[in-house]
Amino acid sequence: MGTNDTLLAAAIKEHNSAEITRLAGVVANIDSQTKKRCTALYTAVECNNIEAVVILLERGASMNIIPKKRTYQDASECPIMFALKMGASHEEMQLLFLDKLASVRGTWSSNKDQEILETIAHSAMLYSTPLVFFRATAESRGEDIYDKRGLNALMTTLRQVVLFANDATKCASTLENVLQIVNKYPAMAWECLKNDEECGMLVHTKGSTALGMLVYQFIPVREIKNRQFQAISEALFETHKMLETGGSMSDSLVQHQKMNQTDIKTNSKVVLYVVDEFVPALWTIMLRPFRIALAMGTHNRLGSGEACVVNCLHTDTIDIIFRNLILDITIAPQLVQHILC
Repeated sequence: MGTNDTLLAAAIKEHNSAEITRLAGVVANIDSQTKKRCTALYTAVECNNIEAVVILLERGASMNIIPKKRTYQDASECPIMFALKMGASHEEMQLLFLDKLASVRGTWSSNKDQEILETIAHSAMLYSTPLVFFRATAESRGEDIYDKRGLNALMTTLRQVVLFANDATKCASTLENVLQIVNKYPAMAWECLKNDEECGMLVHTKGSTALGMLVYQFIPVREIKNRQFQAISEALFETHKMLETGGSMSDSLVQHQKMNQTDIKTNSKVVLYVVDEFVPALWTIMLRPFRIALAMGTHNRLGSGEACVVNCLHTDTIDIIFRNLILDITIAPQLVQHILC
């Protein structure tokens, strides 16, 4: 790495557009990596320097370079994937990358390139905004792409958010975005897991939908976790009482009690939102085509055939049917398990 490369990295961090423009034109290799194994484009993403990204992409900087000398060569470390993982605050930058991808996609032919293309839509849904996801699916054809584990973008997002979210507000925000996306691509919600897949203590069964995995696996695991937090809280409380009786107290014990109570509250908020709001909303979107089909069957002309057995239904009856189905997913989920798994 030469002097100009070092100066370019410094200019990017300082948001010095004039120096970035000058240095980007004179460096020997626009994709040279620093001692920390970062290209100039990677540094621009890290600093959220949109002007630098524009300049570097115009100079031919590569979006798909994976940092060298890493023990584990992870495609998610390349600039375009790193930008997606930075979240909604990097939306403008992410769209710049996706626009560039449209012009270079044909040159991405290696196995690593294919791995990146297969996960762009997954990362866009998990980390960014619906707008970025819609653009990502247009450039990577990712609305129906499965990863190597047999999961589509919806399955990946629901698993990551519902099993591991530790911020209830952020969880709700991500899942609201998911609803917008599924509203545009409802068929995604009916796609099935391609093969059995182990995930820690869970085994996802081939044929399950994303909602099936959520209701019958992810939520129960989260509820088990909360019971464990509650048991720990009770044990800490008993220990606290014993120490108080003995005339001694532990600051660390008090801190652990507070942290555990925070975990319980966060976990409860996540489960409450997912069960009471997200699951019924997603199920409603999934049922919409069936509701339309039933309504069409009651039409004088469309439902007049002898084989049509629903032409006698009234709008009120159809409303009752679907209202009960929505209730079933939350109060008696076992009744619809055969549909979703």
